[in-house]
Amino acid sequence: MTTTKSKRTQKSAVAKAIVFDHARTDPSHCLADGLFRPILHGKREESPLDVSYKFKNVLFRWQNPTTALCIKDQGVFLAIHRIAADKSRVTKVGISHSDADQLAARNALDLELEANNLECLVITTTAREIAHILGLMISGPAISRVQASLERLAGVSFAISYPEQEKTFWKAKLISIVPLDGPNRLIAFNPILSKALAGTPTAYIDMKEQLCLPSDASKRLHVWLSAWLRPTEGKRIGRDLLVKHVWGSTGIGDTLYSRRNAIKVALEAMNQNTAWRCEYDEASESYFIQRKKLGDYEEGSPGVQQL
Repeated sequence: MTTTKSKRTQKSAVAKAIVFDHARTDPSHCLADGLFRPILHGKREESPLDVSYKFKNVLFRWQNPTTALCIKDQGVFLAIHRIAADKSRVTKVGISHSDADQLAARNALDLELEANNLECLVITTTAREIAHILGLMISGPAISRVQASLERLAGVSFAISYPEQEKTFWKAKLISIVPLDGPNRLIAFNPILSKALAGTPTAYIDMKEQLCLPSDASKRLHVWLSAWLRPTEGKRIGRDLLVKHVWGSTGIGDTLYSRRNAIKVALEAMNQNTAWRCEYDEASESYFIQRKKLGDYEEGSPGVQQL
């Protein structure tokens, strides 16, 4: 009896951790090089976003004519997915949904082609709640920062095509935002993101670990690795490949040297503050990286913060 009770308790604890401590999102949005990338502090330059990621025989493409996405935007993107990972917070909205506001949120996704008739998931939240999930001090600047990131995310279009045929067959906005009374906002997730929230394929991003990580490079690397590795899986990967996955390109000269050092510092931070094992092999200039099971925390683990 004691053994059975212990197993049930452990299973329940892990499930709770996955729902309430992890963001669930589509893996391609984590793996696409350059979709979210570090920028120099205070040096945001308005530039178009045009990032592609090929998977099997299709091409995913994200575009925004005026602005790229940074690691702060990645944080807000993860925070709203963390909220939506709680099934009690989401509403499934189809083409003939009865609630006018929910339907407006779906329509604002600009679903086209094969996405036109698909359902999406919608949540109600506030910039204050998102800031709280990100561990920000609740203040005017924090709220403004969250709202600016939401607007950038809502300005991104997402398309899927057959590259050999040069034919786009699926298109939508990344997310949409519809204001309600007061601070409340409806946020709709396009059908691809909605599918990841409700089923598979999905990547689990540990938000407690995100809060532990000190740099933009470490936060970006953590997201990429979380989609690349399954729980308990370990793989070796070249140092400069990790550079490319964080910044979208390796760079040359001083830029490459600086980025290599940032990768070293980022993985040291992950090794010290999270449930990841990151070991460097100088001879091969590569890292062995392993991820523990989802929700597998030791009480008093360094750097793990309560929200």
